[in-house]
Amino acid sequence: MINGKTLQLKSQIILDGNESDGIIVIDGHSGTMVSCNDSAAQLCAKLQEGVAAGELVRFLVSTYDVTEAAAERDIVRFLDRLGAMGLIDE
Repeated sequence: MINGKTLQLKSQIILDGNESDGIIVIDGHSGTMVSCNDSAAQLCAKLQEGVAAGELVRFLVSTYDVTEAAAERDIVRFLDRLGAMGLIDE
């Protein structure tokens, strides 16, 4: 189950690009760069401002044709990947 903690991209994270050309997440300290698809770019933009994981799930459900269970599973995987790269603060 997803908790209600506010999550945020670390302060050194830069989102570069635009929706039509694509977004790249750049860690200004390590130089790590990750290319994002449209949904990941939108989620990262929300994470840059600070957001609860449950809000990310609701965003996916309201924007894409996915069930809440599938959205929650995807968000957990997405946050795990960002966490493994050291890109988010909890």
